[in-house]
Amino acid sequence: MIEEILQKENEGLGDIKTDDCVGFDHYDATADIIFESRNFSSYKPLASKIFELFPNAKNILELGCGAGVLSHHYRNLNPEITYVTLDINKDVRGNNVVKDEHHFICFTDREFQIQQDGSQMKFDLILSFEHFEHIPNENISIFLENIKKHCHVDTIVIATAALWAGTDGRHPLILDLSGWTQLLSDNGFEVINDTHSFLSTTSIPYNFELHNSVELIFKLK
Repeated sequence: MIEEILQKENEGLGDIKTDDCVGFDHYDATADIIFESRNFSSYKPLASKIFELFPNAKNILELGCGAGVLSHHYRNLNPEITYVTLDINKDVRGNNVVKDEHHFICFTDREFQIQQDGSQMKFDLILSFEHFEHIPNENISIFLENIKKHCHVDTIVIATAALWAGTDGRHPLILDLSGWTQLLSDNGFEVINDTHSFLSTTSIPYNFELHNSVELIFKLK
């Protein structure tokens, strides 16, 4: 059973007080609007596109999964997938969308590791949408190191990063494509230019702001 071999390791992976975490109100002005039928189903085309482009992925890690809707649609396409979700959203567990045994309440910019059968788990695909901009500049190296240690040589990372600062400082890290390309390079990654912008040809979730974001597809150098 997967719940027996996925192990929590280190502070930052499931060992935080929920008082320090946000709920669904972080994602929508009305708490449960994301579960309204039209909004919920808007994640399905993105899940289908990822499955189409990466059909051989055996395991996926999603950083900043929000309410977990993307993972739900992907699992419907590929029930055999090991799809691990991380977020500081205290309301995700038990919402019947994520698999609780695969979901960890977690600050992604604090050190963590995910183990399987006693070894650090490496993922074929790492996803992180509408999340990179939330990482404080002083924590970005830890955040990227967390990604790096869960990569193997063929891992593909797909992410978006907002180009707008948001309100109340909730987007502390704003970089354009050249800035992200340099930062990723400095931390041992390279942007894959020939696969750039597949999201622009995909119907995206209702609450994504791709027109005001940078799309990043990268891998280890």
